[in-house]
Amino acid sequence: MGTLPVMLHLRSLSMLWLLVFFSFATSFTAFENWDDDIPSVVYTYNRFAEIQEKCGSVLSSASELNPDDNRSSRIKEELSFVNGDWEQDSGGAPLMPFDDKEMHRSPAGPGSFLKLASFWVVDVDPVRRARNMVSLSGIMEIGVTARQPFSYRPGWSPKFRKDPGLSSMTILFEGVYIESEENGGERLICLLGTSMMPRTNQFLPSWELADMYGYKFGEQHQPPLIQDDQIMLVLRYNQTFSLTTGNITGEMKSLHEKSDFKYFDGVHLSSHLGLHSKYQFGAC
Repeated sequence: MGTLPVMLHLRSLSMLWLLVFFSFATSFTAFENWDDDIPSVVYTYNRFAEIQEKCGSVLSSASELNPDDNRSSRIKEELSFVNGDWEQDSGGAPLMPFDDKEMHRSPAGPGSFLKLASFWVVDVDPVRRARNMVSLSGIMEIGVTARQPFSYRPGWSPKFRKDPGLSSMTILFEGVYIESEENGGERLICLLGTSMMPRTNQFLPSWELADMYGYKFGEQHQPPLIQDDQIMLVLRYNQTFSLTTGNITGEMKSLHEKSDFKYFDGVHLSSHLGLHSKYQFGAC
């Protein structure tokens, strides 16, 4: 066996080891502090009309929800997930920069990194505004990492963090939960989010140029940030999970025009079952 095949084989084994490590860590830490609510946080639901407008195409398939005393707790437990995967369309507007200067320190070796996203439903509004939907609040941590999973729920604050080998964005969401008979039956949540977005400007239009001239990172590696509340997230869950229908899929997009400097290309998410999801055996 030549040198190149051996190196590729070792790299594959390293990536597999890193994924196993992330999964092992997740199983113990993902929902460790699940019931630890933060007393100072008050979840407000003041974007309901805007959500109805922006999520109209999704909400059009909503079925009337049957009475369920346990729906709130089930939504919190079953619709949350950790360390899912994400990819982005390549249209020239990346979601965030990533500094790979210290990639040689990654357990998986140089050039190895993961794009991860974790999502938690943190509150379900007890006030029913419609028969076919329930309002909720959620928080997402999404980023690129060469050295740590996103297994801990972050604090309720929009932020972006960038260090060598790690870029992470925290997005706060408000949205609605619905159930639909389409696609064999599915549960959906459509949300509008707010975060601090890393962005260049018209004078330094690319991350590479900004980094070259020292404009955006400085000693703390942090790019200039701007608040953005025009982030839309749609997550889809099968009504009944089985061996063949267990995945969670989603899309996140910017509601800005492409010419707006806050705009980013579409993001596609996928994840495994949450720890609290009900499982049903089905035929393959």
